[in-house]
Amino acid sequence: MITGEMHQSLCKIVDAHITGSAHDAGGIVEAYSNANGNNGGSVDAFVRMGNIAVISVQGVIGKHIGYYERCSGVMDVDDIERGFVDAENDDSIDGILLDISTPGGTVTGVPEVAAVVARVNESKPVVSFCDTNMCSAGYWLGAGSTAIVATGSASIGSIGVYAAWLDVSRHYEMQGMKREVAKVGKFKAAGLPGLSLTDEQRALLEARVVEIAGWFKGFVSEHRNVAAEVMEGQSFYGVEAAANGLIDSVGGRDDAIELLESLIKMK
Repeated sequence: MITGEMHQSLCKIVDAHITGSAHDAGGIVEAYSNANGNNGGSVDAFVRMGNIAVISVQGVIGKHIGYYERCSGVMDVDDIERGFVDAENDDSIDGILLDISTPGGTVTGVPEVAAVVARVNESKPVVSFCDTNMCSAGYWLGAGSTAIVATGSASIGSIGVYAAWLDVSRHYEMQGMKREVAKVGKFKAAGLPGLSLTDEQRALLEARVVEIAGWFKGFVSEHRNVAAEVMEGQSFYGVEAAANGLIDSVGGRDDAIELLESLIKMK
């Protein structure tokens, strides 16, 4: 659940290491880290702003992320969940600002944390804000908030799921190589480089994508008034997103905070 553009960027970094063209691994990590606001350090559960907890979702989303992945700008959904649980249990916190800037990420962990966001929102209002990207897995996380505010140039949506694999068996063949695998289970090693997918393997992967997309679209439909045609993997700029029900208003961070404060007073 990530935008195609970011997926391509990540693949280029991996390919550089595989081919040996990445001579300055530290430089690549530093450049990507600087671009995504994550230097691999510890992540605070939330930042206190009076009676408001600010929880940031910055960079690509994953689960059980290690130090080097954090250095590359990946954020762990466990940190997001910890922020919400801590804010929920803190009596001095009356509302939560979910500050989102992400192209999305992996599926694992996202449905569960999105459910936590929606649950906490029932007792303490949550307002999501975005001034860059709130796409795919990032939108899933923010959909359960009371309201969503985004700037006019922010990219919102990309509601969809995909799985990609590269069939390099023909390339191997042209190099005079053939991969053979001893395995048990007709679905084992599906997608392994050098092997073509069987019809059954392809059908299984496609079915999994359809299943996860059903979870995603179902959650969004439960919490937002969004038409089915808006959930076809496309993203929208702020004004379009508001017109399509993906966000509640176009505005800046101060507008999101002002809205959150008004919701707190109504509690």
